[in-house]
Amino acid sequence: MREPPSPQAAADARRALDRLAFGPAPGEVEEVAKRGARAWIAEQLARPLPPPVPSDDPGLESSDLGASMQEDPEAFREKAREIAIGLAARRVASAVEAGHPLYETMVDFWANHFSVFVRKGMEALFLPSYERDVLRPFALGRFADLLHATARHPAMLFYLDNWRSAAPQSTGASFFPSVEGPARRQRPQGLNENYARELLELHTLGVDGGYTQQDVENVARVFTGWTIDRPRRAPAFRFAPAWHDTNPKLVLGETIAGGQGVEEGEALLSRLAAHPSTADHLARKLARRFLADDPPRAAVERTARRFLTSQGDMRATLHALLLEGDELFDGPPRKVKSPFELVVSALRATGVRPQRPRAALVPLLKLGDVPYLAPTPAGYPDTAERWIDPGAALERTRFMLLLASARAPGLSAPSEAALAAPEALLATLSESTRGALATEGLLPAERLGLALASPEFQLR
Repeated sequence: MREPPSPQAAADARRALDRLAFGPAPGEVEEVAKRGARAWIAEQLARPLPPPVPSDDPGLESSDLGASMQEDPEAFREKAREIAIGLAARRVASAVEAGHPLYETMVDFWANHFSVFVRKGMEALFLPSYERDVLRPFALGRFADLLHATARHPAMLFYLDNWRSAAPQSTGASFFPSVEGPARRQRPQGLNENYARELLELHTLGVDGGYTQQDVENVARVFTGWTIDRPRRAPAFRFAPAWHDTNPKLVLGETIAGGQGVEEGEALLSRLAAHPSTADHLARKLARRFLADDPPRAAVERTARRFLTSQGDMRATLHALLLEGDELFDGPPRKVKSPFELVVSALRATGVRPQRPRAALVPLLKLGDVPYLAPTPAGYPDTAERWIDPGAALERTRFMLLLASARAPGLSAPSEAALAAPEALLATLSESTRGALATEGLLPAERLGLALASPEFQLR
């Protein structure tokens, strides 16, 4: 008979799984503890990426969908809704069944970092490709490659309106789609600063990254002409020279010579990806995701240094954050699970699975954490105050009780093991939780529901 892992090995394994893998599935704590939590993390960082997730969503590969905006707007909206639901449901399924859980966690991180909003116009058409061809292939690669890929993708160009941005005196025309009516040939809309602002504030340097409003305007000028070719039919990136501002631009103290076309934007993206402020901004966000809302400065500084010396290699950067310090394993759990993390971890722990693809999205919609529905380009906040208030706490408890009693619509029943020993799902037991679970006369489903609704399960 195999000896059980030591209490410390089991605690480290559970901490690693809670923070890096959407929580443990049955048997995973013992498996990771046997190998050692640090060895398991190193294996996760070294593993090759999984194969692409098959998709039945036609998305931007279908010319019929874009054309239907004009011919049947209502049918288009319904199809766009189906695409959005299908993509979000697959994100949940991929996280629940993750064979490479750290990779899935990073897909979730980048989808929030480079956030887009599925309900804007025809954005839904672009999203299957955005996740499949941009977020997933580069989730553990070089940050510069991911940044370049997002900047060129129709999902980002459309969401932040850069596809309509042009130098004030530019010429040319393009078809701009409209859900409400037929496509019509329009002039460019003039300079649009949306992408430039979010590129600096959210995607790279951070709000305290040392840029000015003049930098925002000049970055917008750099990206004039970055647009979408045939947005209704097989859309792809296109550079429109006639829309581009050909004058010199001063950005972050350096002059970009005019007349270089698309290369101006490519060079600026590479420069921003390697900037020390970008390293600090991303290191802080990663440490906030994996360690604490207010992460230790030493961990942030160590991670930022590795980001710079590795030229933005995310495997090396995460190695520095997760394995070259003790912060991941020190102290009690400090992070409140987001609704997405909470729902996925509950499904993994209990063996509950959606019987209909969209069933797991119902609690996420009620709790405000559906993939690609963040209301601003900043994505969903990653701190406790965003997710915990009396109403949210009540809804979390309600869902856990429904799940435990097999009354959550479209979800299967919990496993017998989860019903028999709900305390095994918790890393620690406070006296209040221990007392609640020991209440005489509780049914197994009620005990499981109390365990899932406990503070111990809500934290990671």
